[in-house]
Amino acid sequence: MSKTAFYKYFPALLELGIITESRRFGKTKLYKLNLANSIVKKLMEIEEDIIKLRISTGRRKAKIAKAVATFPK
Repeated sequence: MSKTAFYKYFPALLELGIITESRRFGKTKLYKLNLANSIVKKLMEIEEDIIKLRISTGRRKAKIAKAVATFPK
C-alpha cells in the first residue's frame, strides 16, 4: 500500500473503529488493530479460511506429485 493510499483511508479506518489509538509518546500517536471490531473479526475469519484452503490445496498437490512420480516410465 502506498503512503498516499494509507493516508487517504486512515481516517475511515479510525471512524469505523477498525483501528484505535493505543498510546502516545509526546506528539506521536500509536495505533493498533481493534480485535473487538466485528469487521476485523470477519476479516480474520476470511484470512483463516484462506490459510486452511492453501494448506489443503498444497497437500493435494503434493499427493498428486508423489503419485505421478511413482508411475513407471
